[in-house]
This record gives sequence, C-alpha cells and structure tokens, in this order.
Amino acid sequence: MKKSNYFKSILVALSVAISFTNISAQKLIAGWDFQTSTTGGTAIVPTKDMTNFTQNLFVANFGSGTLYLDGTYGSGPYKVWSITSNNGVGDWPNAGDGFSEEQKNPAALAIGKSVNNGKSIVFKFSMKDFKNLAISYATLVAPNGFNSQTWAFSKDCKIWVDCSSTTIDERNVFKLVKVPAISTLDNVSEAFFKITLNGATTEDGTSQVRFDNIKFKATSIK
Repeated sequence: MKKSNYFKSILVALSVAISFTNISAQKLIAGWDFQTSTTGGTAIVPTKDMTNFTQNLFVANFGSGTLYLDGTYGSGPYKVWSITSNNGVGDWPNAGDGFSEEQKNPAALAIGKSVNNGKSIVFKFSMKDFKNLAISYATLVAPNGFNSQTWAFSKDCKIWVDCSSTTIDERNVFKLVKVPAISTLDNVSEAFFKITLNGATTEDGTSQVRFDNIKFKATSIK
C-alpha cells in the first residue's frame, strides 16, 4: 500500500470515530439554574427571598423547556414557594454546561409546607431528534422538608409512568440526584416529566425543599 493511501485510510478511520463520538455525546436540551447573571439564566432578580412570589412557571434558561407550578399539566398548584437568593449551589453539585458559578447571590427554587405533600413539579420539553433522556439536579431538604421525591414521565400528560424515586435522609446539604435513563420518550415532539414531593411535616420554613442546576440531557439521533 502506498504511503499516501495508508495515511488516507487512517484519516478516514479517525473521521468515522470522531463522528460516532459526537453522535453519542449527550447534549443539554433544557436546563434551569435560576440565576440572573450574564453567565446564568433570567428567572427573577434574586435580591431577597420572595415567598408567595406570583410567578408560576420558569422557561429554561438553557436549551428549551418550561417548568410548571401553577396547576398546568397536573402541576401543584403550590401555595408557598420562592426563589432564594442566598441558598443556591453556584458551582456546587451539577453545575457546568454553561451554568452560572456565581457564589455571591446564587439562587434556587424553594417549595415548602406540608399542605403541598403529594403535589408535583411538571416539566414540558421536546425530545424531537433525541434519545436516551437523562435527568439530574441538585436538591436540599430542610429538617422537616420534602425528603421523598418520585419521578414519572408521559407522552401526553394523561398516562404517567413512574420511573424511579429517592428518599433523602441527610438534611441541609445539597445532594446530586440522577434519574435513570429513559428511552420511552425517544424522538417525542412533546414530552413531560414530573417530580412528586412528599414528606414535609410542618408549615414553616423548615418544610422546604430546594432545587438547583436542573439538567435534561439527551443524545442526538441524527
């Protein structure tokens, strides 16, 4: 074999390998970090705790998707929730992918009160041209907060399929939670995912659970 042909064959092989690597790599299709800095999102200005704030949904600040808390698609509705300005995770668990690493005023979504046991946070997003959905997020449970988190998905928001759940025993520490990969939503134009909360035992601030650095990632099928 001529040297020129030999090197050409190597280049072709490398090209194919790189192509397969790119195809299998996961992409962030929807993400929320609840920040307002130039390196984060645009949830609200996190100048103070905003209990009973009237905003009831958050558009993803990375990729495309919506987080519902207002009763839409079976979410909530939650009577008390807030964006906290001093209890986010910044560059702690599950940051990266362009998420803010701001530590001065990090923000996180907070939901509280035992009256909200059994209610859900619902996400709507698209899996068109993607497969193998993987979800991860950081969560902190207060001493009397929602330590039980059950996850389910749906293609039509009518039939929900439970996919996993977790119980968080350690309190007041942000934990990284990962949902097992979901293949049932491959290439679906409209997909839904919900987190149902339970375990809160009080009606005050000690009943809170906080969420930050929420990521929906998938692999391109093109």
